[in-house]
Amino acid sequence: MRNKKPQLDIWVRGEKDRSLLRQEKRLANGAITNVTQSSLYIYPPRRSRGRAIILCPGGGFKQINFKEEGTDFVDWFNRQGVTVAILKYQLPEENGLFFEEDLKAALDFMRSNSKRFRFKKLGVMGCSVGGYLAATAATKFPKNERPDFQILLYPVISMEQDLAHLPSRTKMFGRQVTYSTSNQYSLEMHVDKDVPPTFVTLTADDKEVTPLNSLMYYTGLLNAGVSASLHIYPDGGHGFGFSNSFEYKKLWTGELRKWLNSL
Repeated sequence: MRNKKPQLDIWVRGEKDRSLLRQEKRLANGAITNVTQSSLYIYPPRRSRGRAIILCPGGGFKQINFKEEGTDFVDWFNRQGVTVAILKYQLPEENGLFFEEDLKAALDFMRSNSKRFRFKKLGVMGCSVGGYLAATAATKFPKNERPDFQILLYPVISMEQDLAHLPSRTKMFGRQVTYSTSNQYSLEMHVDKDVPPTFVTLTADDKEVTPLNSLMYYTGLLNAGVSASLHIYPDGGHGFGFSNSFEYKKLWTGELRKWLNSL
C-alpha cells in the first residue's frame, strides 16, 4: 500500500520511456492497467500555434485507454499546431484518490515550461472518465489554477445515482455513496462563471455514460454565462475516440478545429 503520492514522471517525444513500472501491464489494445505511478507524455508539434492540451484518456478507472483515447489524437492535434501532453494518472485504489493531484502537477509542469513548448494557452481534454478529470480541473480547481479551455468527449460528469457511470463511481467510493459525497463530486452542481470555454461532443445513443451528464453540465455552463459548444451525434455509442469507424469523425473534428481557431 502506498503512503504518499509518487512524483510525476516526465517524458518528451524522442526520449527513452523510463516510466513503465513492473507492476503495470500494457494490454493488446494499448491500454494500461495497474497504474500507481503518474507520468506525463509530451508530444510537441513541429510548428506551434501557441496552444497545448493535457489529455486524460478514459478507461472507467479500471485501465487507461492510452492509445485509443490518447496517442491516436497526437498527429491530428500536432497538425493544428497544438502540443499534446498525455497524462497517465494513478487509478483509484483502497488507499486513496490521487488523480486530482496528478492533474494539478501536470498543469504546474506545463505552465512552468510554456516557453520550452512554445504555447500561451493551456487546455485540458478528457474522454469518458478522463473527461471527469478534465472537467474537475475546469470546474473545481481554484480560479488561478484552472485551464484556459477544455475539450470533453462523452464525459462522466455526475456522481448522482441516476446519472453516474456506476463502475467508475464504485472505483472511487465503493458501493455506498453518501448524499454529501455525491453532491461534492457531481460537477454539474459546481459550475460557475469562471469555468473556461468548453467544447463537448458525444452521441445520443451512448449506453455507458448517459448523455444527460453532458446536457446537465452544458445547461449549467449556459446558466453561468460560460462560452460552450455542444455537439451531439445520433449514433456511434460510447468510446469512439479518434476512430475512423465513427461515422461523424470528420464532422466533430472539423467543428473542433474551428473552435480551437476561435480561442
